[in-house]
Amino acid sequence: MERELAVRDWHWEITKDCNLKCLHCILGGRGGQELTTQESLMVISRIVQLGGKTLRITGGEPLMRKDLGLIIQEAHASGLGLDLITNGTMIDDDFLRKYARCLGHMAISIDGQEQVHEYLRGNGSYKKSILSARRVMDAGIDLSVYITIHSLNEDSLGLLMEELISIGVGSFHFNEINMEGRASKNQHLLLGKDKTSDRMDRILSQLQKTVDVGHVSKDSSCSISSDSVYLASDGAVHACVEIAFKSPEQKIAHILDQEIEGKIIQFFSGVIIPINCICRYSLFSMQGISVLLNESEKCPIIKEGRFDNEQSST
Repeated sequence: MERELAVRDWHWEITKDCNLKCLHCILGGRGGQELTTQESLMVISRIVQLGGKTLRITGGEPLMRKDLGLIIQEAHASGLGLDLITNGTMIDDDFLRKYARCLGHMAISIDGQEQVHEYLRGNGSYKKSILSARRVMDAGIDLSVYITIHSLNEDSLGLLMEELISIGVGSFHFNEINMEGRASKNQHLLLGKDKTSDRMDRILSQLQKTVDVGHVSKDSSCSISSDSVYLASDGAVHACVEIAFKSPEQKIAHILDQEIEGKIIQFFSGVIIPINCICRYSLFSMQGISVLLNESEKCPIIKEGRFDNEQSST
């Protein structure tokens, strides 16, 4: 018999702490409550109970948590497929020797060629991240490089890809900069006000000089689904990352609430997605590459601090 609820994909912001002070960080150094080690291990059990299959761990910088290894081991032992997203500056051989077998996939953020990347993330950060990328691939872990598109790299994305392909990277995720947090104080990083289609055409013109992108598909539909949720560092469960950042008071429940399953069911059975709802973002997918671009409108689901239940999907 199938479960009434199966939240298969979990995106867990395990901490807001970070060892870097990136100019384009959407958190902007904002601290925040995080779950204890014991609570975090309980979270793994709760995720499995709720039908979890995959867990994407991010931050902040996840390696700032001294108990990250314990959490990774517990998640792996519980049968969860694990994905770790990191800035790559804290990974060493000892970490990979201990936990590589537990990790199905890792992502490292590299936001430009060396000079640009280090302008954003600090001196020495590029070489550390490149070295970590090599180590991850040598350890047999699938690797993706996450690249934020901003004014300083928008015309050199193809060159950056060439550098990364030369060391063996084969999977890339690009996302347009969001002017939140510390990024909001660095307006020189803001991209021009182009149409999404025009921006994508310019990106493709660069990528096609380096790789065969093949068929490009576009998805601008609302991502809210009971299949996937976002878990904030304080344990609040949100329908998606946009709501978690823009309207955190609209949490579904706390992950350790005894009645969380009922609250999740109630939430997803009650939220109304408008007809032809367009997400705040458009996702373009192709062979080995995904590109997430901002749309000009705000999320239509968030309205004055609450969901707009006046709109009907029928």
